[in-house]
Amino acid sequence: MSLEKISALLDELLKSKDIYACMVAKRGMEGVIPDSSKFNPKVMGIWDALQKTIDNEFITIKEFSDYGLGEVTFRLQEFEVLLYVLPRSDTALIAITPSLANKGLVEVTMENARRKLIEIIQ
Repeated sequence: MSLEKISALLDELLKSKDIYACMVAKRGMEGVIPDSSKFNPKVMGIWDALQKTIDNEFITIKEFSDYGLGEVTFRLQEFEVLLYVLPRSDTALIAITPSLANKGLVEVTMENARRKLIEIIQ
């Protein structure tokens, strides 16, 4: 797996006005996380809460990924947290967006990024 390519992919995602923060992670928040100074400052208020609680989502991901789980989305304050699961794994491409973001555009952007990520990892 090329960490440089994954980092470049995440940096590209952060250029989208509706993606405030992103990372590739698995349980324990292990993975590739850009420098948080690149995140939209609006998400910093939920960042600590997300880091402390996201493990519960990864338990669900691990249990259901073999059955085709593709996405998990939840709202946290005025944000939406999107987890795009990598096939048959406990790893996800994660983005934090404003809850009023253009969902269609964000979903296309995230799905394209997930496909690129799968190519990088294989």
